[in-house]
Amino acid sequence: MPPSSQRRLLDQAELHVRAGRVKRAKAIYQQVLRQEQGCTEALFAYAVLLHDAGELESAASHLRELLRYSPELAEVQFNLGTILNSMGRRDEAIDAFIQAIQLQPSLAEAHNNLGIAYREKGLFEQALSSFKHAIHHAPDSLAALLNYGTALLKCQRIDEAVIICRRAHECHLQSAEAHYALGIALEQAWQTDEARQHLIEAVRLKPDATEWQFHLAACEGSASQTAVPPAAPPDYVKSLFDAYAARFDEHLVSNLNYRTPQHLWTAVQQLTVGPFERAVDLGCGTGLCGEIFRSAVGSLVGVDLSSEMIAAARHRNVYEELHVGGIVEFLADQTAVYDLILAADVFVYVGDLNETFHKVSAALRPARLFAFSVEANSGDTWMLGPTRRYSHGLPYLQQLAATHGFEEQSVASVVLRTDKGVDIRGWVIVLKKTKLNVESSRTIDIE
Repeated sequence: MPPSSQRRLLDQAELHVRAGRVKRAKAIYQQVLRQEQGCTEALFAYAVLLHDAGELESAASHLRELLRYSPELAEVQFNLGTILNSMGRRDEAIDAFIQAIQLQPSLAEAHNNLGIAYREKGLFEQALSSFKHAIHHAPDSLAALLNYGTALLKCQRIDEAVIICRRAHECHLQSAEAHYALGIALEQAWQTDEARQHLIEAVRLKPDATEWQFHLAACEGSASQTAVPPAAPPDYVKSLFDAYAARFDEHLVSNLNYRTPQHLWTAVQQLTVGPFERAVDLGCGTGLCGEIFRSAVGSLVGVDLSSEMIAAARHRNVYEELHVGGIVEFLADQTAVYDLILAADVFVYVGDLNETFHKVSAALRPARLFAFSVEANSGDTWMLGPTRRYSHGLPYLQQLAATHGFEEQSVASVVLRTDKGVDIRGWVIVLKKTKLNVESSRTIDIE
């Protein structure tokens, strides 16, 4: 194709893109590429359109094709890495970002996104190094500063994280994200008053950020049920455990001496009941609890908000069914189908358990068991603590049980895990559903 004709077509395609006529623009780029496969401008522009349309595999393919003709283009390697990372192909993304950096060492965005890919693989030291390089090349980059501060917090380098997050705030005084990051870092540094002020400002600037509101409530430590969210935001829980899944078992068992599944097993076994025809493991995570109960259950179902946790649980091969979703939503359609319902370390993300108990009661067969754990407080209600985990008082749980048709079978005060050398105590409780099914959910008000 003569250069002038090609230029006219490319200009037409760009005009269509600007006018939102994407389909026409795609057709023109395809025409150009049919006539000249190696037209780098058309390959890049077409890949961008494919990416924006969610056709990531095809976008990546066209960028790779472009690199065959122009392997020296750092920005193309960077875009390819970004697409691959969004597809979860971390190793390929890392290779692309490294290529981009070798071609253009000052490309701060490539260093930053390389850090993100390392972080998502759980390689925090490599992530720290990449974010540090990004800041070296772009000292005021909000994204790089915030990513570096967050990675420092993950590595428990809290004082350094405060310094970096404070720098992000000073460079971007009106940034809600900078206020939020600094608030979280200060909170972990036990500078609670200043942390609260930054979290308040973050929420003021971004009032629809429910996760930030949740963190502010935890930082304030209010025991008022009107001020504290009744449960952690689902997106917060999902993102927390999606990122945690790869190292979940090792961290819990090796670092936190996690014992909750064993405590539940002991409590149920002491009742000398079972085996159980059908059971559900609420918030099953990677399957630690399911693995212990497998031998006592004919058919075991797992449910969890995190798709990454469900993927890890699938590898354990102990569940007949696995579902991604919230536990209340999952139980909504289950009526008298289970002999055993388990919830190990799940209710630390739910404060108000009224609706949960109602759904559990409806899903259990008469005279069958509900076994669960909670972190304990000495009061008679539920509370949200600065760790962003809920704790529950025993009187609250006992009143819920009576309201929703359960009889108490056993209650044990146990150490659920250790955190920074401190024993975290909780209740392990087993309830039996009475023959009378409670059909309506009643709100419990505890003064």
